[in-house]
Amino acid sequence: MPSIMSAITAASGRDFTATETTPARSSPVNLRMVRSTPTMRGGQRKPGATNPSRRDSAASARATAANSAVLRAGSCVCIEPIIIARGCDEVASCDSRTPARYSCRTVTTPVEAPLNPMQQAVVDALGKSPDWSPLPRTVVETVRTHLHDELADIAPRFSRDKPLWISKRRLSTIHGCETHHVATKDSFEWTTSTARGTVLHKAVELGVHWKGESTPADIVDEAIARLADSNNSIADFLVTLTPGDGAQLRSYAVDLYTRFEECFPKLKRTWRPVSESSARYELFDGAIVLGTKADLTLGLADQKVIIDVKSGGLHITHREDLRFYALVEALRSGMAPRRLATYSLAAARADVEDVSEGVLQAAVRRVVDGVRAIVAVEFDGREANKRPAVHCRWCPLNDTCAEGVAYLSRDADDNIDEV
Repeated sequence: MPSIMSAITAASGRDFTATETTPARSSPVNLRMVRSTPTMRGGQRKPGATNPSRRDSAASARATAANSAVLRAGSCVCIEPIIIARGCDEVASCDSRTPARYSCRTVTTPVEAPLNPMQQAVVDALGKSPDWSPLPRTVVETVRTHLHDELADIAPRFSRDKPLWISKRRLSTIHGCETHHVATKDSFEWTTSTARGTVLHKAVELGVHWKGESTPADIVDEAIARLADSNNSIADFLVTLTPGDGAQLRSYAVDLYTRFEECFPKLKRTWRPVSESSARYELFDGAIVLGTKADLTLGLADQKVIIDVKSGGLHITHREDLRFYALVEALRSGMAPRRLATYSLAAARADVEDVSEGVLQAAVRRVVDGVRAIVAVEFDGREANKRPAVHCRWCPLNDTCAEGVAYLSRDADDNIDEV
């Protein structure tokens, strides 16, 4: 006899691939129905529904749908087990017709504010062009070999226990004025003018990762508090500030951080922003160490953008500083960064340079020349030369150095700051 289920559900139920009947034991009236497995996944078809031919979802899909069926309409989100709460597709919020078992909450969809011209200029300056391609890694290895060859004769004078440490500041001062380099080697003094840059960089570090609403004053206050509670040399200076000096420093820093927020777009997580990022590269088993700390980096290692934020104007030495950053990053990771940018908050402008083999080779020459000059002046007793420039303004010898006094008597650009 034919299958009863097949006869009933033939028009709207699940199709069987094959059916057959076989006698059960020896009784002619007890029949056993044998069905094959359907070729499609899911439950039975839906007899009596508006679309009976549509197959039920698989068990796992049905369980997921029961837990996360969601209707989004306007600002209302109704989370329901199976069906959509009535009325949520008609009004901005659930009304009294919504069953109590459905949980409703108001969701505010974030809408990005349009970029102002300064922010758009930053995006344009730092963005990756469609035809960009990374430097071959063989270039980095060539640069590495060149640097090691040039410093091989100096390395034996140092060791891992007593290394020669080369930083951006040390290179900058030895290439600027050797007399200033020697005078400031161990005599740095914090003031509200020199501290504002450190507070700004800490505020940028916090602001990049700050969750929720905040004001520049909130960020700066937190930055000062954290620096005062740190092991940084600025801590003693901050905790001993007079109320007047503290207010002055806070005023400086709030002004600078407000400009940063005005000039830079909100940094997205997908850009991988990292602030106060330290990098180092050791040569000759740690006898010579190159170290940097970038204000801000964006992107992965093979397409990284390194950014140095300045409170004042742009100077030619700033580009040289960033080339040193690029060299250390390339040697550390084996991959050259993509772009370098010095950003002036005063001018709302970025000085941008793509990293090329020429940029890395120029950085190698500067490091080699700087290392040899440092060794000659600091260790071999060679007389330091004098090169008056903007650094004369904060040099401790600016009252007694004739060349420095002559330089300062001229009408120099007051907008150049080293921050």
